[in-house]
Amino acid sequence: MNTKMKNIKENEKGQALLFVVVAVTIALSVGVSVSTRTLSSQKRVASSDTAIRVANAAEGGAEMMLGQSYSFLASFTPGPPNCASVGLTLEGASCVLTYLPTSKDNITTKASVNAVGFSMNTSDHYWFDLSPGMVKDVRLVGYSDSGWSGSNHGIYVCWENPKAAIYTLSYNSSGNIKKEWFVSNHFTNTSNTSGFSITSQNNGHAKYTACASIHLVSSPYGLRIKTLYDSTRIHVYPGTNGSFPTQGYKIISKGELVSGGGGDVKETRVVAVYKSFPYAASIIDSGLYSAGGGIN
Repeated sequence: MNTKMKNIKENEKGQALLFVVVAVTIALSVGVSVSTRTLSSQKRVASSDTAIRVANAAEGGAEMMLGQSYSFLASFTPGPPNCASVGLTLEGASCVLTYLPTSKDNITTKASVNAVGFSMNTSDHYWFDLSPGMVKDVRLVGYSDSGWSGSNHGIYVCWENPKAAIYTLSYNSSGNIKKEWFVSNHFTNTSNTSGFSITSQNNGHAKYTACASIHLVSSPYGLRIKTLYDSTRIHVYPGTNGSFPTQGYKIISKGELVSGGGGDVKETRVVAVYKSFPYAASIIDSGLYSAGGGIN
């Protein structure tokens, strides 16, 4: 009888140990799962914070450079620029804007900035979007093309929206101007197109609704373009024998997040912006382009 009772108690001890092992295993599984989720969440938060930091650094560098003079932007080529003159430091061929650590963390953020002149913003032409009443000037200082006389006129303006009409004005430093108006042969608002030239040509650019050959004034300084009636994307191509002068500067700002102790770069972001040369606002057109006695 005593032997049987002893065996029963030993079996009960074995079952209790099994329950303890199962309970500990479940608790460890739950703990590991919770820890994994917590670490994953913290990693996502850290990654998001890093991306925001470097993006802000890159944007800050670009904004600072947008406020600099054209002569300073031109100094990047061939370089090196005088970064100290604008409160920045020179590292290689770049000007560096550094955001120092704060009392809350030991992180250093910086933006490395470069600038390069651009004459076109795509491989073979210069494009931009215009809304009715807005204008854009294409700089033509020093532009030359043997096609200015005869059947070829040296420069082409193409547009995508058949509901839009195009107004162009070329001008030179002597005050001479030449104005032209164009609509596509698909244009439907024909009641308001008196004096407009209707064009169906695309000058080898079949993807556009229409292109116009522009009769430039002699020794042009610039070409002013306005869209009428509707918004459209404008594409400006140089003539066969011509090339556009510098239209402005492309600013490239690379933001970097650097750990305070080791200096290892953890993340980078790049922002690119364009700063074109200045030109008169559209409100000036009401005076400069008015017909009759006065400025024409």
